[in-house]
Amino acid sequence: MLPYSLQELKPGLNPKAYFIEKAEEGSFSLTIIPNDISYNINPDPLADAKQTRFIRVPVPAIECARSIIGDYVSALLAIEPPDKLPGLFAVVGDWTDKKEFGTKHLKMVMDYRNRQNGWFKNLVDIADDTWSRTHSPVGISDIQKDACRLLGYRRDWLNPLPFEEQNKCPVCMNAINLGALKCVACGHVIDKLAYERVLAGK
Repeated sequence: MLPYSLQELKPGLNPKAYFIEKAEEGSFSLTIIPNDISYNINPDPLADAKQTRFIRVPVPAIECARSIIGDYVSALLAIEPPDKLPGLFAVVGDWTDKKEFGTKHLKMVMDYRNRQNGWFKNLVDIADDTWSRTHSPVGISDIQKDACRLLGYRRDWLNPLPFEEQNKCPVCMNAINLGALKCVACGHVIDKLAYERVLAGK
């Protein structure tokens, strides 16, 4: 149920590249991994290179699928297994019909949608913290923005004003320093509470 596509590489396996399609909002995508995966081993590493005969070792598709998911998820920010994770899971079967799959595995689809929403909330919380400290969208990732949109949240950091507009006095439109409490050009107080605390020596 990821809102973006994903390509994972498994060096050593044949085939080594696996592509997971982006899921449309409110739906899911299916990726079929066929049962013809394998890796080669050399039974005699001391043999001459010309005489080397590799042995093909098959890898079950479900094992490969779970490995792809595990490797990807373990590298992500803000996960909290088992409840807050991306909506990625693997099942055995030759599933090509999304409607049939959704009917058969409805409980699992709903469960992973809830887990993904939990992960999305964690991502939004981290973005909120970043924004409160920096008021800059630079440290907020596209995944965090997607998470915010898909949860239906509104945030200032989702569609921030251009940098130039953030750093102009709202009265005289002269440039002001980031974090300034008062405009030096017209005297307008930007942040009244903070300005009063400074005047009071607090």
